[in-house]
Formats: sequence, C-alpha cells, structure tokens
Amino acid sequence: MTARNIRSNELKSEQRWQAVDKIQGLTFSDTRAFFSQSYGLDDSWIYVFATTGRPKQFTPEKALLKIRMPAHLE
Repeated sequence: MTARNIRSNELKSEQRWQAVDKIQGLTFSDTRAFFSQSYGLDDSWIYVFATTGRPKQFTPEKALLKIRMPAHLE
C-alpha cells in the first residue's frame, strides 16, 4: 500500500471474510483468532476460531469456543 494508492482509490481487496457482527477487538496467535464483541447493555462475548487452513468464515457457528463476558467489554 502506498500513499498514491490511497489518494487515487486504487486499493482492491485481496480477500473477503465473513465475521461476527459488532466486533470491537481482534488478535491472533499461531493457531487461533480471538474476536471480542460488545454492544450496549447486553452480555459481551469472546469468540475463538482456528486459523489453520486459511478460513474465510469467522461466524458464531464456526467458533471453537464462545465465552460470555460482562457487558461493556470494550
């Protein structure tokens, strides 16, 4: 990515991923991706996904683990 690309709108996506809605944090380890989701007064969630095999779907149904957290996790 260069400044020229940004100014001229020449950027193009190389990949598209489906992901959990309302994600506010994301981090990766060697084999896992961790998404944090928090919105309003409802419970927050940590979703854990495998990253082996280059997955393109990080949806709640594909999560290895879903951890309930207190509201306002952000």
